[in-house]
Amino acid sequence: MTLDSERRDVAVTQTTLNHGMGSALSYFDNGQDAVQEQPFDPSTVYAIPRIDIPLDESDKRYAKCFTSDQTTELSEFFREYGFVVIRDVLTEDECRASIDELWTFLESRGYKLREWDGPTEHEKQMDEERPPARIRRDDPSTWDNDWPPMGHAGILGYLPVFRKQVLQNRQNPKIYSAFATLMQRQDLLVNQGRLGMFRPTRVKDEPDTINQKWKTAYSLHWDLNPWRYSLDDAIFLRDAKKHQKESQQQLTYEEPCDFIKENSEIGSEKDGSINVQGLINFADNQVEDGGFQIVVGCHHHMAKWADSCKESMGVRMRRRTLVKVDCDDPLYGQPQRVAMRAGSMVIWDQRMAHGSAPNDSCNPRMCQFIKVLPAYSGTSQARNRARVVQQKVAEAKGFEATDLGNRLFGLAEWS
Repeated sequence: MTLDSERRDVAVTQTTLNHGMGSALSYFDNGQDAVQEQPFDPSTVYAIPRIDIPLDESDKRYAKCFTSDQTTELSEFFREYGFVVIRDVLTEDECRASIDELWTFLESRGYKLREWDGPTEHEKQMDEERPPARIRRDDPSTWDNDWPPMGHAGILGYLPVFRKQVLQNRQNPKIYSAFATLMQRQDLLVNQGRLGMFRPTRVKDEPDTINQKWKTAYSLHWDLNPWRYSLDDAIFLRDAKKHQKESQQQLTYEEPCDFIKENSEIGSEKDGSINVQGLINFADNQVEDGGFQIVVGCHHHMAKWADSCKESMGVRMRRRTLVKVDCDDPLYGQPQRVAMRAGSMVIWDQRMAHGSAPNDSCNPRMCQFIKVLPAYSGTSQARNRARVVQQKVAEAKGFEATDLGNRLFGLAEWS
């Protein structure tokens, strides 16, 4: 599928998401200022310069990568390009165990909301009377059977995953070391996130066969609000502080989505903190397999981009923490795929515009999303979070938290 056709496919959805159901013009009035939204004009948006992804000298199918002990090299690369690939954070055995657990998660319908608190007696009875069609890993013809929600984005459902190998990966010392190096601190809290999979859209030995139904959406976005985060305008700064305080007060962890929300409100650039996101690949992931893409070096230019469209997109999307790049913005066609080997992890600066490109191969893409944030304690939010995490960790069969894991999960203090 060409980029032009991707633009057409998302245009209607993009307009709905960005403009909402009301007028395209609105007022930003926080009691002290009122700003009228202006129409979005792509020709006036700051053009972020393109930088090509450096490739691995030993195998140019993949992005340049480092080992977790190359702290100086990976830090310098991260500062310049806004992302870095760390290889061999998982062993071959850990990759196999992660893939097996991902399939077990699908086959057992672990993505169902009822799995969070357990099915009711009525639901159990209904399953016995009319067993649901199940996904089976060895039979692609079943991969349409009740596929998880968010499949269009390559994410396996809405729920954070608390299972043995997924939790092992979250307390992996190499993964922790890489995050600690880039965030320049030891006291971290690991996010309890989700799994991802792109089903293969091509059939081996049948080059003309394409399963369009399994194509995921082309996406480019920020998991923060660029205007609230980077601009000095008083109206955005006041709104950022207010929104962050309100969001934090809402995180009770009674709902599983709170684990997904917790790392989207990161304050403003004036705080001086480093905010990152990441994902771990379980299988080799080449360009045509689809998956993670990024606008290289975007973190150096996000503030200029945001300033150039603050009176249009900035006003319109002031309350969002996930901001999609408009399909008419020149930036929309600029991201590049970050291809990685199995067992590799990519970490990116949260100021980077990123997203995913659809699969165009006979290979699936399988991954685990992972974030960290500065550890905190002594608040009702921290206590609520720890209580739920402790309960879910205890329910994970065969898993035992290490001393490092207990600290990363927020179950023990950093000394």
